[in-house]
Amino acid sequence: MKKFSTLFLMAGMLMIMGCGGSGGNSSGSGKVSGEVYTSEVMSVLVPKGWKAFPGLVAGTIDEFREDQVAIHKGAKQAIDQLDTPGIVINYFPQAKYARTPGKTWYDNVSDIAPFTMGNYEWEGFTGSISNRKCAIFWTTNADELFQVVAWLEYDGKKISLDDADVKALIASISTK
Repeated sequence: MKKFSTLFLMAGMLMIMGCGGSGGNSSGSGKVSGEVYTSEVMSVLVPKGWKAFPGLVAGTIDEFREDQVAIHKGAKQAIDQLDTPGIVINYFPQAKYARTPGKTWYDNVSDIAPFTMGNYEWEGFTGSISNRKCAIFWTTNADELFQVVAWLEYDGKKISLDDADVKALIASISTK
């Protein structure tokens, strides 16, 4: 039941992110190895020890979205997204039609100083929802828009925006 509730919560947050719209530091890729996840619209580095899962079309279990990917550290199969820290990336080809996420959905909100990483400038905030720490950030210098939710902590497993693999992942986000 706990995993179902968490899945429902995550699905709701992704829908909110899709309807509506954090910082850190500089370029950050370093010497992180992994494979590149590529869809029809975007690509991103999936560091070694992480696994990528394409987003699902709402209401389906086998139709995938090209504009969303979830990448989780330590995940082996899709169900592992429910109890591993990870990063969900949403892509909107026309930024003017997307809204940035509202802070009112989160507890313990703190702004992140704007930062540049990879090809983009980012801004956002950290917070928590149902006692799950997260960072929400989005691009600010492009015609298209990326919105990112980093689920920072699950059951003692943690990632940080300062981790080399997280920096490399964020720095690698690009459109095709």
